Amino acid sequence: MAAGDTLDMRLQVEGSRLGLAFAHNGTPLGEAFDIEGWSGGPVRPVVSLSSAGQRVSLAASTGAEFTRRAGPGEGVAGSWQGEDLQVTIEAEGEGRWSVGAKVGNSMSCQVTQAGDQLSVGPVTSTRMMAPPHLQARETAVSQLLAGLTGLAREGGSLRLTAGERSEVLAPAQGLPPATRERVNWLK
Repeated sequence: MAAGDTLDMRLQVEGSRLGLAFAHNGTPLGEAFDIEGWSGGPVRPVVSLSSAGQRVSLAASTGAEFTRRAGPGEGVAGSWQGEDLQVTIEAEGEGRWSVGAKVGNSMSCQVTQAGDQLSVGPVTSTRMMAPPHLQARETAVSQLLAGLTGLAREGGSLRLTAGERSEVLAPAQGLPPATRERVNWLK
């Protein structure tokens, strides 16, 4: 979080069901908890600050939207997935993106567009030994990123192209909310 950011929280307790969802700067992050059989008593917000000068203000609100959108919005920015592949693209200005990919290791590069041409900065990567079944896939994805010549939406999908090779990705599925069974202290 940066100075001036807002974090909205929706807490609902209906009978024995507790639901908790968040939105960051108006962008829904989805539901964090969906606990049926809540018997923990009253709930209270708890905030942790990590630096001097940080502050929090609390206000009741009914205007924030908390439902996660189905996939990325317009453009190429967002979270995407393919076979044994997760890709995150963040816009960094007009025609500039930070592209991250994960197969076994995490890889990243900067991509800049000038006209119809893409320019790719060096691909950096963590250096852990990927599981044997992912090693060839990881090499192929690294080469795809390094030779990127196209980055475009095709309907609800994203196509990454490097010369004759391409990869079509679907919007990434977010994590489901934590249930009672997945929260250790509630067992």
